Amino acid sequence: MKKFGKWIAVIIVVLVAIALVNGTAYTISSNERGVLSTWGEAKEVMQPGFHMKSPIGQTITRLSISPKEIKIVIAVGSDAAVSKDLQEIGVTSIVNYKYDEGRMLDIVKRYHSGDVDRLVQNAFINSVKATIGKYSISELVPNTSEIIKQVKTDMEKTLNENDTPVDITQLTLDNWDWPDSYNARVQQTMETAQQVKIAEQELAIANQNSQKQVVEAQAKLEAERLNAEAVKVAAEAEAEAMRTKNAAIQATLAIQRETWAHEEKMRELEKWNGVKPGAVATELITTPQYSVLSTAER
Repeated sequence: MKKFGKWIAVIIVVLVAIALVNGTAYTISSNERGVLSTWGEAKEVMQPGFHMKSPIGQTITRLSISPKEIKIVIAVGSDAAVSKDLQEIGVTSIVNYKYDEGRMLDIVKRYHSGDVDRLVQNAFINSVKATIGKYSISELVPNTSEIIKQVKTDMEKTLNENDTPVDITQLTLDNWDWPDSYNARVQQTMETAQQVKIAEQELAIANQNSQKQVVEAQAKLEAERLNAEAVKVAAEAEAEAMRTKNAAIQATLAIQRETWAHEEKMRELEKWNGVKPGAVATELITTPQYSVLSTAER
C-alpha cells in the first residue's frame, strides 16, 4: 500500500512538472509576433523563437504579421450603395490588411478579438458607398480600377483618423450587382448597341462600295476622255498628213502641167513655118543665115 502511494506521488510530481513546463515554455513562429502580458497588462513584444514565461500571471497573445483577408458583401436592398442616378448597387469585395508591426502592444491593449476586422469593414462600406455615389450605374464597370483607388485612399484616411494600427495591402472589387430590372435594360441597350454597330458596319461597306463605283466611273470617264483625245490627235495627224500629201500632189501636178505646156509649145515651134498666123507676104520673116554670118565672122 505504501509502495502504491509512492507511485501516485511520483505521477503527481511528473504531471505538475509537465504542466509547469507547458505553462512556461512557448514558441513564436516566423510569421508571428507575441505580446507578453503580466496580470492582464501588455508588457513586451516577443520576436520569433523559443521563450519562457511565468505560469502564473503571465499570458502570451500571438498576432500574425501576414496580411489578413476579409470578404465584404454589400447586397442589393436596404443596405445597398446608391449610384449617382439613384440605382441600388451591390458589390463583393476582398480587403487584405496587416497589423502595424510597430504597434503590437497598442493592438493588444486597445482591441478585443474581431474589433479590428469590424473597423476595417466599416471603413470599407462607408468609403465604397461614398465613392459609388459619384458615378452613374453605367459608369461603374468601366471605372472599376479608379473606384478601387478612391475607396482604398478613403479607407486609409478614415483608419488613420481613427488611429487604427493597420495597413491596407490590397483591395479588389470582384462583382457588381444591381436590380434585375436594370439587367433587362442593360441587355436591351447592348442589343441596340449591337444593332447600331451592325448598321454602322453595313453603312461603311456601302460607302466603300459607293466610293469604289465613283472611282471606277471617274476612271472610265478619264479613260474615255484620253481615248477621245487620242482619236482626235490621230485624226488631226492623219488630216495633216493628207494635206501634206495633197499639197505634194498639187505641186507635182503644177510642175507636170508646166512641163506639158512647155512640151506643147516646143512642138508648135517645131511645126512653125516662120509666118505669123494671118500675116501677108511682106511680113515674112527672114530667117538669119547662120552659116553666112558664121563665115563672115570668121
